[in-house]
Amino acid sequence: MYAAENASLAVLEVLVHLDKAEIPEDYVMLEISVPDPAIVYLNDVTGERMESLYQNGHKELGGDFIGFSVPSAVVPNDRIVVLYPEAEMSDKVLAMSRVTPFAFDRRLFFPSANK
Repeated sequence: MYAAENASLAVLEVLVHLDKAEIPEDYVMLEISVPDPAIVYLNDVTGERMESLYQNGHKELGGDFIGFSVPSAVVPNDRIVVLYPEAEMSDKVLAMSRVTPFAFDRRLFFPSANK
């Protein structure tokens, strides 16, 4: 599960990773609660290490962790979080806090009319 530590980064990550035509009209913002000790915070991750984390998931992290956090390529001062709901302890620490409908501002999809 690919997530971000804040809503604004989540919006930007969606915009850079998905074709804008693929974004559903019934999109929702999902808030997830995860205690910090369940996440491995990585700062300097090589491409090889990232590939291994993506491929091997929670097995690569060890039994005490359900995900990892790395700086975003889009906004390096903010962080993305990759969670593995299938990790052994995820059902004990991973919780949905809130689900709210979310509409992307149309100006993100169309050129400005004020040129």
